[in-house]
Amino acid sequence: MTTPTKGVTLDAANPNTPFIRTFAVPGLWNALMDFQCGDFEAAKYVDWYWHTASRWPAKKSQADFNAYARDRVADKVGYTRKQADAFNVIDRFFDKGEDLTLDDVLSAVTFCAPPQKFPDGAVFKNDRVVMIDLTQRSGHDKFLKVDAEFFPILERLYPFERRGDKVIKTVPVGSTTREFDLCCVAFWHKYRNAFRDEMNEAIYFKSADSLDWTSGNLLSLWRDSKIKAQRFRSRVDPDPETHQAARIPTEMAKNPTKKEREMLEKGAQVPQSVFFNATPGTGDVFIKAKKSIVSTVDSEDLREFTDETFATPTRPKGTGPDEDEAS
Repeated sequence: MTTPTKGVTLDAANPNTPFIRTFAVPGLWNALMDFQCGDFEAAKYVDWYWHTASRWPAKKSQADFNAYARDRVADKVGYTRKQADAFNVIDRFFDKGEDLTLDDVLSAVTFCAPPQKFPDGAVFKNDRVVMIDLTQRSGHDKFLKVDAEFFPILERLYPFERRGDKVIKTVPVGSTTREFDLCCVAFWHKYRNAFRDEMNEAIYFKSADSLDWTSGNLLSLWRDSKIKAQRFRSRVDPDPETHQAARIPTEMAKNPTKKEREMLEKGAQVPQSVFFNATPGTGDVFIKAKKSIVSTVDSEDLREFTDETFATPTRPKGTGPDEDEAS
């Protein structure tokens, strides 16, 4: 180990060169054993050491170099293992279909693709809803609309791109890449007990706007369809009261009966529909939004932006999930 890896030549003028050679035996090997590296794993780090140590900052003594080198080795071993864990989680999610937690996948994705800040002027929000401008061409305005509580997750996943009516996050995984449809993440955030098969087969939008991911619009056929919910209940939630949570109308939340109040107190999620409507004081972005986004409206949700409300266009008869099933 005192001999540099083949192809590596140490510069005699580098003040660290004698320190590099001295640390290699036994310091480097001892450090790798302390970090519980096996022989095969350790060989990779030995090669890395000889290729990188000559670029480290100059140190005044062997003791200073030893301490610095041990820290760098620890960082390298820790990062490599975290990277391997992240790759494994992503591969399991895509390749083997194993059911993981949302937090597991988010941590792996953000490790492989560190988040960046949204561009200035791209995000507009109030205390209930957030809108992100995904317009790609002038005159073809597109806005992604999410619940405010989901936005911190979306921030961790930027940058992403819109492809038609989908929002895709590309994640580098070693020598390849993986593409996440972020609508699935919003769906998973709403239905924490959702499995892969439900994400693949059951995502449904109440309105015609597939970029409206608010909880009142992003639904599950297996939970929210009157016909299919009964059939798939055992696959999504064995608790019938919890199963009904996503279908509680806003009117129930405002004026619940005793039985309905008990259901709400058990954790039912009441869909909240929020829609930005432009007034002269809100700026061009809301004018664009009004043209490109449709949604159901709760007038109290608009108090910060407008005095008007716009109803959601309904789907043509026979195109909804229950109509298709019935026919």
